[in-house]
Amino acid sequence: MQHQPPRKQIISQESKKTQPFLIWPALVAFILIVTISGVFYVKKINKQKGALEKKLSENKQVEADANLQVPTISPKETSRAIRNEDFQLVDIREENEFILKHIEASINIPLTKLEDKLNLLSKTKTIIIIDRTDSPNGRILTEHLQKEGLTVKYLDGGIINYAHNEFGLVTLGNPLIQSDLLKVTSYTAKEIIEQLLDGSRLKFIDTRSAVDFALDHIDGSINIPLEELEKKKDKLPVRSFIVLDKDPIRSFQAAVRLYDMNVLGVYNCKDTYNDMKDTIANIGKEEPADK
Repeated sequence: MQHQPPRKQIISQESKKTQPFLIWPALVAFILIVTISGVFYVKKINKQKGALEKKLSENKQVEADANLQVPTISPKETSRAIRNEDFQLVDIREENEFILKHIEASINIPLTKLEDKLNLLSKTKTIIIIDRTDSPNGRILTEHLQKEGLTVKYLDGGIINYAHNEFGLVTLGNPLIQSDLLKVTSYTAKEIIEQLLDGSRLKFIDTRSAVDFALDHIDGSINIPLEELEKKKDKLPVRSFIVLDKDPIRSFQAAVRLYDMNVLGVYNCKDTYNDMKDTIANIGKEEPADK
C-alpha cells in the first residue's frame, strides 16, 4: 500500500499555494485607498490655492478702487463752499453718524439709500461727496456720478480729515458733555426777565414745531423749528436773541448748533416754553413784601 502524507502536511502545503492569491487583493485595495486619498488631497490643495488667489485678487481690486483717480477737494476749499450757491454738500454716511456731527449746510443721503434719492442731487452745482474717511466705495460713487454727467468732487480724507484740519462741525448738542456746556449761556425764565429783558427788546427764537407755534406763542417771537435751523439760518435776527422750546434739551441743542454755525449772541432758556410764558404773564403781579 502506498504511503499517504499526513493530513496536516497536506493542508499546510495547500495554504502555501493559496497565500499569494490572498495578498494581491489587499495590496490592490491599499494602492486604491492611497490613490483616492491623494486625489482628494490634491483637490483640497487646489481649492485652498484657488481661494487664496481669489482673495488676493479681491485685495488687489480693493486697492485699485482705493487708488481710483477721481477729482478731490481739500477741507479748506470745502469750508469755503458752505452756503455757496455753486456747491451742494452731500454726506453719504449713515443717518446716526450724520446727526452726531456733520459739516454745516450739508444734506444727508446715506450711500445705502442713494440709488433711490438720485433726484436730490443737483445737476447744475458742483457736488461734494463727504464720506467718513477716504474709502473705495466713496471713490467708486464719485466716478459713477461723473459718468452720469454730474459735476462731482470727493472730500479728501473725508470728514475725519476735515475735523483734523480744525474746521468746525455742527454737533447734536449734549448737555452731559462739558465741551457742549461751554458753548451755551443758559438762564432760567426768571433770570431772563430780570437780567436779559430788563428794559431791552430781545427776540425769542421758538424752536418748537410750526404746529405748536401756530396754536400758541409769545408775541414777537420767531418760529424756526430745531430741525430747520441750518436751512433757515438767514432768518435769524442780527442782534442777540433767546432760544426756547417746550423741551429744554431741544433749546439747548439749538443753542449748541447755532454756536457751531458761528452765530453769536445766543442765550438759552433752560426752562420750558410754558414756564417762560407764565413768567412773562406774571411780571408785576408779585405780592408786595410785608412792611
